[in-house]
Amino acid sequence: MRRTIALAALLVLPGCDIQVNDKGVSIDIAEGRATDEWSRTYTIAPGGSLEIGNVNGPIQVVPAAAAQVEVTASRRVNAASTEQARAFLQAVEMLEETAPDRVSVQARVDRGEEGRFGQRPQLNIEYLVKLPPGLNASFKTENGGVRLENVEGTLAAASTNGGITSRGISGSLKASTVNGGLQIDMARVAGDVDVTTVNGGVRLELPADVNGSLDARAVNGGISVDDRFPLASAERERLRVAGRLNAGGPRIAAQTTNGGVRVVVRGQGAAPDGPPR
Repeated sequence: MRRTIALAALLVLPGCDIQVNDKGVSIDIAEGRATDEWSRTYTIAPGGSLEIGNVNGPIQVVPAAAAQVEVTASRRVNAASTEQARAFLQAVEMLEETAPDRVSVQARVDRGEEGRFGQRPQLNIEYLVKLPPGLNASFKTENGGVRLENVEGTLAAASTNGGITSRGISGSLKASTVNGGLQIDMARVAGDVDVTTVNGGVRLELPADVNGSLDARAVNGGISVDDRFPLASAERERLRVAGRLNAGGPRIAAQTTNGGVRVVVRGQGAAPDGPPR
């Protein structure tokens, strides 16, 4: 059975120029499962910030075709029955905080609702974010990965159980995982790059002419730095390699506790397709 709810209202928040456009909610219900799609469009002032928080599932970020941010959350609940799944899905709140220079979106699940349904329902949310350049954007998830593709800005990504993958990104980046690998491809470095994982490897791809100050460290694992990088004033140890890349510049740090670190000239290998899970 498929049920579609069309919400055509355009919500204009008082006191600011942020517009929230509800494109519609589509609900698809199967036995023991309910799904829907939550969608918004935001206008954020240049240099403003966007924060996306996920409770369980991946986040994929791609370039926006226009100057607005588009956020789509595909939500799915599995439960003991269709009725339970539908009721739980309706109880999931999408919390929005908006100002002319800041937007925050995060799903919230009332723990009391979980207990009300007996067998704990399973919620998964897959975000697709279309991001214009020049924003301070932060993405955080649990039990899922983050993928950044061809976007530009001051970027941050974090995952508790999942990998972080980027391809062709520009600007600065702070990325961290607890259980998952990092595959980072920087097309242009315009600020500090800091990538860290506890259990997983790090592959950092940089332009051959990048200017920066490299600091690569591993606790239990090896370090490999591409010989084609002109690494000046280098400190080379088994668990640490540091030095100036070309003319020097922003700090470029890569660290893992259990895993290896590889720093290579970009284009020598590609990250896998699709958002990491």
